[in-house]
Amino acid sequence: MKKIRLFLLLFAGASLLFFCGCGKSGKSGKKSKKAKYTVSGSSSGSSAESASADNSGKAEKNDSPAISSLFGNKSSRSAAAAAVSVNNLKQLGNAIEFYCQTTIGQHRPYGVLRSGRDIRKDAAAAFDILMREGHLTDAKVYIAPFDRKSTLAKDVMTPANTSYIYIYVSPQYSSTAPVCFEKPWILPERSDKINVLFADGHVSTVTIPGVYKMSCREVLEHLLKNSGISSDAQKQMLEYADLADRNK
Repeated sequence: MKKIRLFLLLFAGASLLFFCGCGKSGKSGKKSKKAKYTVSGSSSGSSAESASADNSGKAEKNDSPAISSLFGNKSSRSAAAAAVSVNNLKQLGNAIEFYCQTTIGQHRPYGVLRSGRDIRKDAAAAFDILMREGHLTDAKVYIAPFDRKSTLAKDVMTPANTSYIYIYVSPQYSSTAPVCFEKPWILPERSDKINVLFADGHVSTVTIPGVYKMSCREVLEHLLKNSGISSDAQKQMLEYADLADRNK
């Protein structure tokens, strides 16, 4: 009988210890889960920040080529526009040559033209005669692609309808004498290059620092250096440049 009572007491004590242990385990489990959730949330936040940083980095990496591409395209467009202007000047040179072939005794448009306009007093007279007589009738050729100031000619060519300045020269000055060049104030900002048509028909891109801020006279003075052109001819050409500047 005593053995049975002792067994029951031991059993009761073991049961009590068992249930107490389960209760503590359950509480610690809950705490563990809560702690785990908190860490998980913190980890998720840091992951989000990490992902945001990664995405930001990717965005920056993706933006860089886009920006480079933009500047690359801009550079390409500028080069293409300059090439079109060179072609315009070549066409002007051909048209002037055609004019020479149809005008006895005149190698270049000069003086009072058949249209009645005097090239010595009219900055656009030479181009007007080329259009009127059918040597170059496309008004777009008289305007460079980067020119934001000139407008297309309709019935009469005026200084406002062309990107170029015409300067008469004697035919004896072939490869060194400028005939036409771009008006400096229509050039892209910060440009240091200008396209020039010479009397032998070739077009050159001439580098002149700060040319976009210059007058036609200043550009011409630069072009006439070491040209071998007589002082009288230079004086006449500079008068045409002054005329173009006054019609700016």
